Amino acid sequence: MHTPFGGGSQNTTEVLAAGVEGIVLAGVHAWGDCPLERELCRPLFPVAGYPVIGHALHWLADAGIQKAKVCANSDTAAIRGWLGGGDAVGLALKYVEDRMPRGPAGCARDAATESVAELFVIVEGTVLPQLDMDRLLAAHRGSGAALTVAAVVEGDAPRRGGETRPERLEPAGVYVVSRAALEHVPATGYQDIKESLIPRLHAAGQLVMTYIVGASATPRVADAVSYLAVSKWAVERLVAEEPAPAGYVRLGEALIHESARLHARARFIGPVLIGPHCRIEEDAMVVGPATVGEGCVIGRQAVVCRCVLWTGCQVREGAVLDHCILSDGAAVEPNQTLRESVCVAEQPRRGWRERISSLLGRRQARALPSHTPRAGWLPPAASQPLSPRVVIKVDHEETDGLRGEAVIAGEER
Repeated sequence: MHTPFGGGSQNTTEVLAAGVEGIVLAGVHAWGDCPLERELCRPLFPVAGYPVIGHALHWLADAGIQKAKVCANSDTAAIRGWLGGGDAVGLALKYVEDRMPRGPAGCARDAATESVAELFVIVEGTVLPQLDMDRLLAAHRGSGAALTVAAVVEGDAPRRGGETRPERLEPAGVYVVSRAALEHVPATGYQDIKESLIPRLHAAGQLVMTYIVGASATPRVADAVSYLAVSKWAVERLVAEEPAPAGYVRLGEALIHESARLHARARFIGPVLIGPHCRIEEDAMVVGPATVGEGCVIGRQAVVCRCVLWTGCQVREGAVLDHCILSDGAAVEPNQTLRESVCVAEQPRRGWRERISSLLGRRQARALPSHTPRAGWLPPAASQPLSPRVVIKVDHEETDGLRGEAVIAGEER
């Protein structure tokens, strides 16, 4: 599929990037009850048809950085399965598996140990960096800082009684750090950048610089709500770019993969991305910003509005979706209406052999998601029997994201 859009560093000089390596922090905490994390680790969530972590890696490569290390936890095998040696993203990649939680600073130290570079650009694996790498590196080197923290300013927010709270800075998920600074990180235990490394650098008289960026420079997938928002933002940006990604054609504001099958009376409104091997049937409507992943089927008179569909999803005849996320293989029954919901395909029941293997820890890596760049995938035959589907209703809590109780939305056939 297409490569992600650029991050604003297309003209980076080799001088600035010389001696710099990337570190991507891909070990993330689960969202608890949100079903999406049980389907796929967050750095591999598709954003505009491309995994989140791929956007960060392309940003490093576009800046002239040639090597990077990916720090992950139990999801290392799944991430390595997609990224491999890094040829697809233009980087030479190595992996550091964080078996014992080491925290961001601890992982960065461990990754730097096996490198000869003197400077590292650290980026969280759930951030889509858009800031200018040239300016970031120049500011870091010009200041003589040991650590530069890209930060977003939170504006004054009204409190009760009309009072305001002062502005505060929040890390944006991008850092530039010297090898010498990482020597202040202990070799064991959980070590955070904000809570551990920065106080140690201050105590040692080392300069820590704040590099202010706008919120739009570092969009982040932090929970299910922000994932939906980032996906919409990314589709709008991708559709606005020229030329169209390889293998896609424009139809109004829609980008349609050349292998997709569209009925003449299918309609597309606003920025829409339709992936490979999709089928959009008669009088179906897709309203953007929306992403329809590889092999999805949207049935006759169905409406998909402001949604993200992963791979192999089925929205059957007359169904209506608004502000929904469908994970791989999820299906919506005919004439069903869902708003602000997350739909996942129910996993098949495991036999005793699989259960014992799981208890013994012999877990197999998840198969590569078909929304990553690869060819040859075809949707399942229409006659294939469908398993029960689970619909997760939404509970809008600022701290919890999209959560809620599960209800069966289909029956075994």
